[in-house]
Amino acid sequence: MKINPIKKHPLYKFIIHAYTRCRNKNHPYSKKGIKFNFESVEKAIEYIEINLGYPPTLKHTIDRINTNGHYESNNIRWATASQQMQNRNLKSKLGIHGVSLISKGKYLARIKYNKKTYRIGIFKSVKLALLAYQACAWVLYG
Repeated sequence: MKINPIKKHPLYKFIIHAYTRCRNKNHPYSKKGIKFNFESVEKAIEYIEINLGYPPTLKHTIDRINTNGHYESNNIRWATASQQMQNRNLKSKLGIHGVSLISKGKYLARIKYNKKTYRIGIFKSVKLALLAYQACAWVLYG
């Protein structure tokens, strides 16, 4: 029996964990509706190689920037366990990480970094606030 060569790829272990969490119907991610939106594990590895590169340290793993979002392009990054813990704490009634409704038509984007919460700005739409949050997360966490 031959072993699939993709299983020997250095990024395989990072991707297969995300894949199995989303596919396992008993896992909280699957119950929450979080999906693995890459065409395949191989395509996810290809995306990471091209866009994120390899983990900066042995302490980095794949993280979803928007914790309510899926494993997909533009929503994953390399992060340490402490960065991932900080990423969990900003919840809103909208269900969008880092974005809160402050009044009709006004959305606050904020981000947590080094145990402090920073206000990114107030935006006229959820989409703009989320884009601002994601841009800041990319700059701060890579």
